[in-house]
Amino acid sequence: MRITVIIAVIVLVVPLATLAYLKINNGKVVIVRNTGNESIDYSVVISSGGAIEKTAPRTVAAHGLSWIIFYPRTKGLPVLRCTSGANIARVSLGLAGQSGASFSKLTLEGCSRVVTRGGFGF
Repeated sequence: MRITVIIAVIVLVVPLATLAYLKINNGKVVIVRNTGNESIDYSVVISSGGAIEKTAPRTVAAHGLSWIIFYPRTKGLPVLRCTSGANIARVSLGLAGQSGASFSKLTLEGCSRVVTRGGFGF
């Protein structure tokens, strides 16, 4: 019985503590899936007035998945900037007035087409 309680506490406390940390620090989680036949490079850019904040570029292999967690200081609309070969795309990741923690999930076919886009803020 004691082992069951310990496991239950761990299973509940770790995810809830992670969500609380993201909420307190206005963390952004972005998951990018690439269904195209070539690799893509992406970064997340947030701009507000003259201030621009950008994450380090990441590469997603063909038919691969990548994710990033970051804590921006700039309040503004997060935009995913995607490049592959000759294609460049910018995809909005949220609402203009949204602040606080958010989760975004994108499925891209290279940088030429957004297959699915979803997410939520909390």
